[in-house]
Amino acid sequence: MPVGGGGCPDVGEAIIYAGTGVVCTSNADCGPGTCTDGRCRTRSALVSGWTGIAHGSDITDGLTVRARLECGETAPCGVCNITGVDPSPGNCRCQNDTRQECFKPLEDDNESCGGAFCDCYLGPPLPLSAGNTPACVVSTLREDIIGTGNVDTGQGSISSALDSRAYLGINLFLPCPYCDGDDVFNDKIRNGTCVGQGPTEGQSCDTNASSATFPSPGGGGSSIDCLPDPGKNVSGTGLKIAFTQSTGTSTLSNDVPCGFPPFVAEDCHCGLCSNDPSGLIPCSSDGHCPEGGICQRVGNLDPRPNGCNDTTQCVAPEGESVGECATGPENSFCDGILRANGKGFVGCVTNADCDAANIGKDAGACTVVVPRSCFTDTITATGEASPNSPLGAATFCIGKTSNSGINVVAGLPGPGRILTQAGTRTFCASDNSVEYTPGVGGCP
Repeated sequence: MPVGGGGCPDVGEAIIYAGTGVVCTSNADCGPGTCTDGRCRTRSALVSGWTGIAHGSDITDGLTVRARLECGETAPCGVCNITGVDPSPGNCRCQNDTRQECFKPLEDDNESCGGAFCDCYLGPPLPLSAGNTPACVVSTLREDIIGTGNVDTGQGSISSALDSRAYLGINLFLPCPYCDGDDVFNDKIRNGTCVGQGPTEGQSCDTNASSATFPSPGGGGSSIDCLPDPGKNVSGTGLKIAFTQSTGTSTLSNDVPCGFPPFVAEDCHCGLCSNDPSGLIPCSSDGHCPEGGICQRVGNLDPRPNGCNDTTQCVAPEGESVGECATGPENSFCDGILRANGKGFVGCVTNADCDAANIGKDAGACTVVVPRSCFTDTITATGEASPNSPLGAATFCIGKTSNSGINVVAGLPGPGRILTQAGTRTFCASDNSVEYTPGVGGCP
């Protein structure tokens, strides 16, 4: 194998890490993250909704995704085109049998699925719980991913269009089914068992990623083998979410009038398209709507810029776009069961709200009081290029579900901001078992 030069890669891989991940003893356990207070930590973060109640959620940890690349022929290879999903990690499944892998992404797959469609999942179910309203989100690609990536510097930009189906959560501490007992993650050997209400409850599973918080307390494995009960779907074919994640900067301005004219003049980040009766297509401008549509509010004071008592008083540190309400309200949480990052999620007013007799588990006492989180007028997310551990950043809009409880708590329709820290590598076109070395080459 040559030390440098040679050809270029045709496959790229990213392992995406949560903001708070697995238990660790040193940085060596943490990929691109650091071992802090016994947990792997990265800069990954998910902040969503205008109310601020659902801020502070986390993504799943250890998700492996791959993409096909079109590069030049001679190293150093520089900028390559990202031309679609590589199904080899097992994230693509037959629409008529979600336990069956398929290898023709986003088209009918005769060989694997008997002619049925081959769906590609953006990872396993994502468990969320905020405002004592649990939810489970399953996202599939509506269109194949496209973009560019510099395999030598780590700069990149990837555009995705998702159908994100939202389901009512099983309970406060178990929003999604999970895979219990799988000893080796993502090896395509189903050594675990699906736990929780769903069509495959009790069946075998292979863990694709994990959550450090859910099931709570302690966390557990997440698997595409263990999907939620279809009868709990509150979003039809899925919320239509589109975003471009890059190592650059993404911004989302408050350009949608949403007040109660002529009495209240307010502007929000996101609305819904006037010519979309489903409410699934969010927007931040008319250009995001089907032809002829107008990006508008849902109704009077729905949505709002933020959940602060005074919507002009969201105060954030300099250079940040996620802050706290200076004039209230405050959120109160039970102190006995927390997220893996140490923050509360079981809302309370009195100690009785934390009692096992009322919520199913002893969650301590109602002692955690924090200011409500909020977005500033312009939401900014900034990534960072790195050949082996890039930080991706995106801002986007989220539509509303058919469940008013989820919409009120989560603040939908509303904005989203995501940062994802990943460990990345690429593989030589001439031999996919050989890694390309950024800035050097080394392909045979």
